[in-house]
Amino acid sequence: MHATISTELSSGFSNPVIDASNCFRDILDAMSHPAKVISLPNRLDANDLLNETALAILLTLGDFDTNIYLAPESDTQALRDYLKFHTGCVITETPNTATFAILSPESNLEICDLLPHGTDEYPDRSATVILLCE
Repeated sequence: MHATISTELSSGFSNPVIDASNCFRDILDAMSHPAKVISLPNRLDANDLLNETALAILLTLGDFDTNIYLAPESDTQALRDYLKFHTGCVITETPNTATFAILSPESNLEICDLLPHGTDEYPDRSATVILLCE
C-alpha cells in the first residue's frame, strides 16, 4: 500500500510559454535601463508566497541550473515547493552559490558580501539580487 501525500500548489503562469516570453522581454527592458520602472502584466496566483513580481521573475529565469537563496524572512516550505515544482531550481542555504538571492528591506544586507560578485571577464558569474518592496 502506498501513501499519497497531497499538497496544494499555486498555479504558475496561465499560459507558460507566452507569459514567460512576455515577462522575459519586460525583465530584459528593465535590466537594460537602470532605474526604469517596469510593471509585469502577468498575474500569478501567488497565495501570499512572495511578491508577485519576484515570483514572475523567478518563473521566467529559473530552471534546474538555477540556485536560489531565500532570506530567512521569505523562506517557507510552501515557497520552496512552489519554486522547485515550477522551475526545477535548487534552493541553496549558502549565499555564495546563489544565482538569484531574494532579499527584503528586513534582510541582513551583509549577505550581499557573501554572494558571487563575478569579475570583469565573467560578469555572468555574479548573483542577481531581487529586493522585495511594495
